[in-house]
Amino acid sequence: MPAVAARAAAPGSTRARGPAGPRRAVAARAQASPGAGEEVVIKADAPDRPKTLMQLGAQLSRRSQLVGAATLAVAGAVEAACPHCAAASASGWGYDYENGPQTWDGVCRAGTDQTPIDIRARIVQRLEARPDMVVNYDLTRCEVVDTGHGTMQVNFPQGSNTLTVGQDLYDLVQFHYHTPSEHAFEGQRTEMEVHLVHKKRGSGDLAVVGVLMKVGTREGGADAANGNPVLRQSLALAPVGTGTAVPIDVDPRALLPLGRLDCTSIVSYGGSLTTPPCSEGVAWMVCRKTISISATQVIGFQKYVGRSAGLRLNSRPLQPVTAEHQVTLWD
Repeated sequence: MPAVAARAAAPGSTRARGPAGPRRAVAARAQASPGAGEEVVIKADAPDRPKTLMQLGAQLSRRSQLVGAATLAVAGAVEAACPHCAAASASGWGYDYENGPQTWDGVCRAGTDQTPIDIRARIVQRLEARPDMVVNYDLTRCEVVDTGHGTMQVNFPQGSNTLTVGQDLYDLVQFHYHTPSEHAFEGQRTEMEVHLVHKKRGSGDLAVVGVLMKVGTREGGADAANGNPVLRQSLALAPVGTGTAVPIDVDPRALLPLGRLDCTSIVSYGGSLTTPPCSEGVAWMVCRKTISISATQVIGFQKYVGRSAGLRLNSRPLQPVTAEHQVTLWD
């Protein structure tokens, strides 16, 4: 999640709930993950799995496996090989050997409720009275920009799309992508993840909806050949050149499982931005259901991240879970 100054309370509450060398795509063995559109089942008896990028992954199609998830091994090797790299500056951070997550300092290193996390049954509390949620998304003329930090970002006009959680009203500010997914469920990651960033009216507190994106067959408005329509637009129109903006018409409902947010399929917690300055107090809502993308889209996005240098990743390693996260299941 690109850097935004943040200190947020959880939706519907007064406190956030529970807040290397170039990374090339190479083949590696990955753990099986849910099919696109399927709900992640949080199993109480799920076995422990390693928590480093080198050991985590998702079950990919053969094509995306060769160019995507296996790069987790390279990322993990980078993290292990460079424990004393010079800290990356707030403006100079990235995902390569000299400026990747292993170099991020300040709150990124010292924070107590950092994002992303591995969501497991043993850390999840049940929410007895979940808040009402209303999503008001629609087709909108936006701008897609090159952030200069490994992703394109789609920015929305103020007030054009909103999310209401309980009594709190949030404006959709922007969305962007990561590969592989930054969050994991029971140690399983998927090929990509989209973050829809919202800002609370009146306070500026941030709430982010995270949706894992899975290569699969037709589900939730996507199919194996064409993938997700919004990701397809993003890849087709995204400029190359930091700060460059291009008009784009986007319906963000296509980034939600089955086109909506289901309160019974959300895990919420209090976390942070996933990029420098890694500010804490961000209210996270991670969907247990995935959306579908194509293997071609995964490759296309990794090419965009890598530019002329080839295929690259832009995900932060999983962070330790603490009591401050207060991970809660809405069901």
